[in-house]
Amino acid sequence: MIFADLFWGVRRQMEKSFGKKEKAVLGATFLLIVAAIVSRAVMGANDTGVLIVLGFLDIFIYILFMACAVFPADYRMTEKQKEKIKDMDRYKANYKMIVVSAAAVFCLVLDGVILFIA
Repeated sequence: MIFADLFWGVRRQMEKSFGKKEKAVLGATFLLIVAAIVSRAVMGANDTGVLIVLGFLDIFIYILFMACAVFPADYRMTEKQKEKIKDMDRYKANYKMIVVSAAAVFCLVLDGVILFIA
C-alpha cells in the first residue's frame, strides 16, 4: 500500500512537470519500446536472453531519463551560478526538453539494436 501511494505521488508530480510536447515524446518513445520488444518476440529471436536484457535496459534508461527530467535544472547550482542565468523558467524548460530528447534518442537506438541486431 505504501509503495502504491508513493507511485501515485510520483506520477502526479511527473504529470505536473511535463508539458504537452514532453508528454507526447515520452508517450511515443514508450510505445516504440513496447512495439520493438513485442515485434522481436513475435519474429522469434534465437536468443531470448538477449532480448530480455535489452528490453529491460531500454525500459530502465527510459525511466532514468524521466527521473532526471523531473528534477529541476538548478538542483545542484550554487547561488552564484543561478545569478548568471537571466531567465530561469526558460532555462528549466530547455533542460527538460533536452533530457526528454536524449531519452528518445537513446531508446530509439536500443530499439534498433533489439529489432535488427539481437
